[in-house]
This record gives sequence, C-alpha cells and structure tokens, in this order.
Amino acid sequence: MRHSHPPALVGCIVAIVAAARADDLRFTLTDLGHVPGYRITQAYGLNRFGHAVLTAEYPFDSRDPEYQTFWHDGSALRPLFPSKATLASAHGINDLDQVAGTIGHERAFVWQASQMRKLEPLAGGSASWSFAINNAGQVAGGSYLDEQGLQYHAVRWEVDGTATDLGARPERWSNGLVINERGHVVGYAAAEDYRAFAALWRDGEMIELATPGGRHSAFALGINDHDEAVGVSYGRDSVRAVWWSRGQVAELQTPDAFRSGANAINIAGAIVGYIQAEGQRARATLWRGGKRYDLTDLLVPLGDWAVVNALDINESGWIVGTALHDGKYHGVLLKPVPEPVTAFLTSPGVLVLLRRARCHLAWG
Repeated sequence: MRHSHPPALVGCIVAIVAAARADDLRFTLTDLGHVPGYRITQAYGLNRFGHAVLTAEYPFDSRDPEYQTFWHDGSALRPLFPSKATLASAHGINDLDQVAGTIGHERAFVWQASQMRKLEPLAGGSASWSFAINNAGQVAGGSYLDEQGLQYHAVRWEVDGTATDLGARPERWSNGLVINERGHVVGYAAAEDYRAFAALWRDGEMIELATPGGRHSAFALGINDHDEAVGVSYGRDSVRAVWWSRGQVAELQTPDAFRSGANAINIAGAIVGYIQAEGQRARATLWRGGKRYDLTDLLVPLGDWAVVNALDINESGWIVGTALHDGKYHGVLLKPVPEPVTAFLTSPGVLVLLRRARCHLAWG
C-alpha cells in the first residue's frame, strides 16, 4: 500500500513539535542554599555541569564580613575560603571549576580546588578586580592605573597572569565584565561627565555598542560566542534591558512603567534578567524566541518560591539566580523540564511514520 503526502506528514509533525516546544516550557528549581546571617544569597554564575558560584551579601551582624563567596559543586554549598573573616566576592566560573573574583577590595583572583592565584593590577595601579573566566583561563575585569584610584581600565588576564590593558580610548574609565570563549570582552567605558556606553573589546580594538535612542548610558553585562551582547540602558525616567548584535541594538520586551535588565545570553540567543514595577518585587525573566516569560510562572511544581532575578544561563538552558522562599533569599538553579515532545518523537508509531516518510522522499 502506498502512503501518500509524506511531506505533509512531516510538516504536521514539525508543527506539533514547534507547538510543544513553545507551550510546554517549564523548569524545576533546585535550592542552592541560603547562608545564615546574611540577608541575600545570590547565584551569579554557572558552568555546563550546573556547578555555581554564589555570594552571601548584607550581613545582619555588622561584625561579619560585608560578603562571602561560596561554590556549589552539584551536591553541597562550600565556602571558597576556610576563614569566615575573608572578604571575597566572585561572579564567574568555567567548566574546569575555576572561579574568578576579588578578595578584599584590592586584588583579583582565580580559585580552583582550594588554591588561590592572585592577578596583579596594571603597572602603577593599586588594585585589581575580576568578574568572569572562560575555559581557556582568560579572565575579564579591571585595574586602577594609579595609587589613588582616580582612573581604571578594563583588563584581560591570560592564563599565565599576563595583564592586557584593554583601554578606554579618550574616556577616563572602563571595565571588563564578561568574557566569551573567543576571548572577547564586554563591559563599559565612561567619560568625565559619567555618561557610560557599552563596549566590546576584540582583536585589540574597543568597539562602542550603540546606546538606544533617548538613553544617556548603557552597560553590557553578558556576551555569547556569536558576540551577541545584552545589558541595560538608562534614560531619564526608565531602565531597560538591551540586546546588541552585528551593529544593531534593540530594547527587550518590557511592560510599560516597568524597569528591566538583561544579565546573560547563551549561544541559542536565550536571554535572562529581570523586570520590576515601581514599588514591587523584581521578577526573574527569560526572553526567548521573541517572547518574554516570567520564570516563577514556569516552575513545576510552583511551591512557595518567587524567582526575583536570573543572573546566568548556560548552553543547556540551565539558569541560576535568586529566589525568595520563606522570607529568605536563596541562590537557585533552574533546569528545563524534559519536553513531552521528546517522548512523542521517540514513540514507536511516530518513528514508523518518519521512516516511511523518509523512504518515500528517498525513492519518490
């Protein structure tokens, strides 16, 4: 018996797949922990394995350090430094579980397996700091250029500790906030009037990323390996999440009278950040495929959690950030739920239909 119209059959299956992907976007939530004695615990970065770096901030007791840094290896929350008195913050982690951060207010570092390596400031500078690290061990951050801390520039450190001044053109200040696997860095540069523009450093050149019309400043906070960048722009009365790609700039979908910010983007173009109405709690947000999603609404089961900020996303679509639970702010990891379409596509009946369609297309 000849089966007619297999292209239509395939088209139907593709349409079902697309609809399932759009309508069944859900996430599970893993609690990465809340550090006692601190108001907020935030998960800032994660790697491909779901290992995360977290910082506890705002102590209840003024005798405690201003903040402390932790690493979650998928099973437990562990302090980067054994002494509670160590003042350290960290935002970046790579697939080798190397963490980039700043100890005290004066020195960038790379941490791995309980060992710390300091990253020296530029010549003449009094302090350095770091925010991100890629799998090649390159680190993005900044350094003062003088002892007084009157001027600072974006820096990229190589794996051997060599520091490259990324510069600021005529601007007085610049800062490197994120680095991709190509070694390209994004951040910002600012002039004497304190107006800032988002910047991309690649191949020895600083590229100014356009500030959206009507805005006075912009900061790039995330970059993927396609050199697509995301961040935030500031206007007189509003703050908006922004996306940059190939010389184009666009503000991300944000409800009227809300503020928004974009923190990270993965290779598929999925963007995470937050939106917030005046006087209300922020809501962690995912922008994907031209649509905006409230991440709290996508949790299964929902439970007593409110995800307030999404700070990083990896290539598998896993997300880390901060969530409110029982009056405390926890670091959290969100993982996409395996889509029902997977089971649908691997069912025997569908496999037979696809095989028949493929044979028809092959033999005519």
